[in-house]
Amino acid sequence: MAIAATSCVERIPNAIDSLGGDQLVMESILSPDMAVQAAVSISHDLNSATNISFPETAEIELMGDGLQGSSLRFSYKSSSNRYILRNQEFRPEEGGEYQIRAFVPDTDIDTILSTTRIPSEIKISNASFDNREIQDVNGASDYFFDLTIEVEQPEEVGSYLHIIPTYKTNTSPDFQKFQVSDPETNKTAVNTFYLEEGVFIDMSKLNGNTITISVSTLIPVKAGALIKDIYFETRSTNKDYYKYLQTRAKQNEVEDTGLSSPITDYTNIENGLGVFASYSVSSHSIKF
Repeated sequence: MAIAATSCVERIPNAIDSLGGDQLVMESILSPDMAVQAAVSISHDLNSATNISFPETAEIELMGDGLQGSSLRFSYKSSSNRYILRNQEFRPEEGGEYQIRAFVPDTDIDTILSTTRIPSEIKISNASFDNREIQDVNGASDYFFDLTIEVEQPEEVGSYLHIIPTYKTNTSPDFQKFQVSDPETNKTAVNTFYLEEGVFIDMSKLNGNTITISVSTLIPVKAGALIKDIYFETRSTNKDYYKYLQTRAKQNEVEDTGLSSPITDYTNIENGLGVFASYSVSSHSIKF
């Protein structure tokens, strides 16, 4: 899965020949459960969210574990404005280390490089909820409760756990989003993000192995519908992915205020901008 920070701006039809200061920007997030993609753009001015262009001729290759010393290349898809790995059957391995390289031919923009290693899954030993409260909102219902998750201690110090809670009702097969309030405990270990982005737990700072978060429905549940199951996805991640999502949360806040200044707080791309990061994922459910 890859999400471009520039996806909300209009495409600029300018030629992509490099001017002084132009930089290649790439966002690519690896997961064993997802096809590999990359979003690539050229930033002509770091102080402007609209002075960018989207090259269709970038050369991108992925190297790393499971590729026996060879590399895989990407192809541009105009329908999504993304670069898709040509071997769409390939999935990166949990624990594997990968390097990505990209450049745009016939320009003097620097070749960019970055490396990521997919973290091992952090195991969940138990999950439960309590303090359930339902409030009427013009005939619909807002649900509030505390979600408690017990985790096994990770093998690696410094790994992060991203928790994304969702639910299904008895009237729809679709997943719906919760929002997470600021946690009352483990404040040094837990960071909340913009609404439905869930929470991040810095496992190296967690006191014990239990975290409780306050959860509420993002949109009131319609009359006649009841929450049937609570689901939560856990992503074992690294600092690069955490910083990436933190930047996205700040971008959402900026957009909500009506401002348009780009957020470029973090990059792990050598000779360019953006993020190349990874996570391993697992899903869990509780009867409500």
